[in-house]
Amino acid sequence: MDMLNSVFDLFLKIDREKSATNKLRDLSCYLEQIKDVKALKIIRFESEPLDARLGTLYSIPKKDLSQYPKTATFFNGKSPFPPGLFPEELKQYYTLYYPFTGVSGEPGGAFLIKSASPKHLLKTMEPLLGVLASKTRDMLEIFGLKSKVVGAGADKDGAFYNIDKQSELFSPAFFAKFMDLLNIPLYVTDAGGQFVTVNTTFLKHFSYSAVSDLSSINEFFIDRDCWTESLKKIASDALNTGLTVRVRTGGGDILTVQDFSTLLGKLTIGILFDISDYLKVNEELYDSLDEQKHLMDKLLSTTGILQKTQVTAMKTLAALAEYRDRETGNHLHRICEYNRILSQKIYENQPFEFSISEDYTEDIFISGMLHDIGKVAVPDTILLKSGSLDNSEWDIMKKHTQWGWNILNQADKELGEQSFLTLSSRIALHHHERHDGTGYPDGLKGEDIPLSARVCAISDVYDALTSKRPYKEPWSHNQAVEEIVKEKGKHFDPVLTDIFLDMENQFYRIRREFPD
Repeated sequence: MDMLNSVFDLFLKIDREKSATNKLRDLSCYLEQIKDVKALKIIRFESEPLDARLGTLYSIPKKDLSQYPKTATFFNGKSPFPPGLFPEELKQYYTLYYPFTGVSGEPGGAFLIKSASPKHLLKTMEPLLGVLASKTRDMLEIFGLKSKVVGAGADKDGAFYNIDKQSELFSPAFFAKFMDLLNIPLYVTDAGGQFVTVNTTFLKHFSYSAVSDLSSINEFFIDRDCWTESLKKIASDALNTGLTVRVRTGGGDILTVQDFSTLLGKLTIGILFDISDYLKVNEELYDSLDEQKHLMDKLLSTTGILQKTQVTAMKTLAALAEYRDRETGNHLHRICEYNRILSQKIYENQPFEFSISEDYTEDIFISGMLHDIGKVAVPDTILLKSGSLDNSEWDIMKKHTQWGWNILNQADKELGEQSFLTLSSRIALHHHERHDGTGYPDGLKGEDIPLSARVCAISDVYDALTSKRPYKEPWSHNQAVEEIVKEKGKHFDPVLTDIFLDMENQFYRIRREFPD
């Protein structure tokens, strides 16, 4: 919605400008503010160069058109573009060539966009580029028409010179011959509102056989009074911003057009652009956006409720495990915070061959709550024992990883697809695996251990070392750091150990912020 509004604002600004140079400048500035756009040039294929005053526009001889693609293309190095279009420092970037098609069906011109990520730019911004290309094409066609009018005997503002306004030098035959050179609907009316002539494109587009079928503007222009009143403003505005009016076709259909008219003595010459489809699509787009916004609001509301339910369910299950293990809620909170900051740094650095998303940091924060859920199945005589466990007791204690997996995996299966419990079950099962393969329950080694479990292993051990247990006093932060560094490549993933070492102060801050 924000992008749509910004485009509307741009078009309003462009339409208010009287200078073609300023129109193109405004459009170029808008495009150059888009992320990934380093610089922009606009080219147009012309039989004869356009007015040199258009400093942002570069003319390419139409005879060279065959050298240019008809669809969007990426160039890096050799290209058909004239040398010197872009500064030397932009040579390192790719060039996105985005053509806009003229009325003949051939490219009438193109955007040349320097970008470090042209494929991403085209993929994400193609609808916007298409709209702006269409607008640029229309502006250039209008300016091309004005240039031809100047060549036919008008000054730079489009007003004819060396002509007596009372004379009849401009005959219908002259206008018909002149206008049929242009593939845009054009008309000429006299001071009494009668059509003097129209070109062939006009007749075809609006379904009339001859100009005689258009006996007066009363039958063609709907709401003539409004149209006539607006024409009075044209005399003081050599390049008007266009009048939106409704017209009636020969088949009886009603179309909406933009009328760009200019007074030439007692005559009015006008150019019509049919915007009916544009308005229809625009209306459908607004309806669609309103519906999408409604659905998105509903989805966000539902998603928020679901996430709160998930977190509440996890906290409840985790609290049950902690209640039996005599651990505080802050232990749980610390583990989750450690997991979050470690995974955030992994996301920022992307040190592995695979990549993780930013959402992963929030997922592991929530899922880590249940890493010890399997302890609910450990007998009290073992779980609450104040001394060291013997071998048989330790064998039972180690089964909490498998029991946790069983609990969470069964619930995950009942949901029918991967859910928030999928990551939780992996952490519960594998957070006691060791990098060298000597851990439990499966003796996994290196990157065979899920990343979530490798992250949680560091978080769990750090918290265990710095916490008081029935069988030991808490270690200092420095002692815990030294132990984890000593176990690099043995117990812990070397890459994650280095990341931990870079952010050990954040672990210490969390430890102090959420004490037992």
